[in-house]
Amino acid sequence: MPHFQHGHALSIGVADYQEPRLRLPRPITVADATGVADALKDPSVAAYPDAQVHLLPDSGRRATRAEVVKGRAKK
Repeated sequence: MPHFQHGHALSIGVADYQEPRLRLPRPITVADATGVADALKDPSVAAYPDAQVHLLPDSGRRATRAEVVKGRAKK
């Protein structure tokens, strides 16, 4: 499958929500976000170029609004 040259993706794993009932275990959210990013880069699935898929895991509070905006600007 040819690469999807015009696609850009930012896969974000968020675990720490302000609302306590929405909080999830961090390993699950990071694994999900990583899985989505990997699937998008897989030539047999979505075929995004590696450089056009960015991962923002919620480890060490990296998935902040500022980091999401910065990640969007990478395209």
